[in-house]
Amino acid sequence: MNEKNKAAQAAAQAELSLIDAIDNTQCALLKAQALIAMTFGESGEAFRNMNDDYQDRFLWAISDLVTEATNVVTEVAALGGLQA
Repeated sequence: MNEKNKAAQAAAQAELSLIDAIDNTQCALLKAQALIAMTFGESGEAFRNMNDDYQDRFLWAISDLVTEATNVVTEVAALGGLQA
C-alpha cells in the first residue's frame, strides 16, 4: 500500500471515529433528555412517587449519561486541538 492510500485510509478512519463519537454523544443526550422529561409535569408524578433510593438512582443515571456525552465532546475537541 502506498503512502497516499495509507493517508486516505487514516483520514477515513478518523472521520468514522468522529461520526461514532457524534452518534454516541447524541444517543447519551437523547436518553438523558427522555429521562429528564419523566421528572416534571404530569409525567413526573411517577418519579415523585418513587422512594428516595429509586429517585437517587434515576438521577444518577441521568448524570452518568451527561458525563458520558461531556467526555466524548472533550475528547473530540482535544483531538481537533479545540477547547470544549
